[in-house]
Amino acid sequence: MKKKDFKNLFLILALVFVATGCCSISLVSPTKDDVIVQHPKEMHEFLQLASAPRRDYFNDKEKRAVLYQRHQSVPTTFSWKSDVELTDVNLEFALDENFTTNAQELVVSVDAAAKTAQVCNFQAGKTVYWRVKGTAPCGKTVTSPVGSFKTEDMLPRQITLPGVDNVRDLGGWKTVDGRRMKQGLIFRSAGLNLDSPDWTWDEAKRIDPKKSRIGETVIKPEGINYFVNKVGIKTELDLRWDGEVATMSESPMGKAVKWIHIPSYDYYGPIFQEKGMKAVRDDFRLFADKKNYPIVFHCIAGADRTGTLSYILCGLLGVPEDNLRKDWEVTARDYFKYENYDTISLGFDKYGEPGEPLSVKIQKFLLTCGVTQEEIDAFKAIILE
Repeated sequence: MKKKDFKNLFLILALVFVATGCCSISLVSPTKDDVIVQHPKEMHEFLQLASAPRRDYFNDKEKRAVLYQRHQSVPTTFSWKSDVELTDVNLEFALDENFTTNAQELVVSVDAAAKTAQVCNFQAGKTVYWRVKGTAPCGKTVTSPVGSFKTEDMLPRQITLPGVDNVRDLGGWKTVDGRRMKQGLIFRSAGLNLDSPDWTWDEAKRIDPKKSRIGETVIKPEGINYFVNKVGIKTELDLRWDGEVATMSESPMGKAVKWIHIPSYDYYGPIFQEKGMKAVRDDFRLFADKKNYPIVFHCIAGADRTGTLSYILCGLLGVPEDNLRKDWEVTARDYFKYENYDTISLGFDKYGEPGEPLSVKIQKFLLTCGVTQEEIDAFKAIILE
């Protein structure tokens, strides 16, 4: 064979190699045997405590101040290997091997050179499938084999939402009858924008909301992208009062999200008054319509008004009292006292007979507010697995 023929053969073999696989990717970590932990250390320790030790922990102001700073999901480091340097590296996640079910993860960062990525916000108690894709120097898109890992079944599911504090999924809680709330449908948070700079809690100093300026947007573009394009939020329920939202007419996330403003009330008694009961009725009707999901609701801090509505929604479905208390405790505001929490818990007693489950009392309360049984049944059908 002539030298020229050898050269041509070499080029042919090289082209075959390129066509059939110019490089490969292998996944390193996490593996199928790994269970990733997504809560910060202090929050993780707190949530594992029984009710009485949690109360002692919570009543320690210094510990509670630390807890207040631990609202976000902890990113997990993902790593892989490849024969060559890849560009346009992308990680894909799903709740099934065919990658048809969104895992609602947030990719915080990808370092293609180091072959690592930081990812958070996975649903709790799930098997998650993942793979890595990238472009090889030959121009071909290369995909790794499919890997998997598990997420710890610890609730509440905390969410990192760039720019916004105190965000979590209401889903995942088990009910007293053994069912479970679906994850990824209802989210609670602090405000996605600040209160109007003209707003004041001093009633004597308040001005006409129609003459007030709208508060600055705090949710960052990457947070908007996550909530709108990854989670698919369709409705933002804003529980703030007129003066706080001023002249707002649409969501800080843009027109793709329906902004609903219903001035609402909190734990400390007003929800059992006529104005509070009307707001509860109007709020609840949004959750009874499947077209509104996924939904995020909030006040300004995501603490009192938001916590009250969270208590009603989860309590109605039969989430045990201790887990309702956990959902309240996780916010860990500096002014929180158990006496405040007990106000709402005891407030439903007058709507039921002694010994009746809390879920029954809340249902009777909702019916008194003007919510229909059909709406209650519709909500349960949407949320319970």
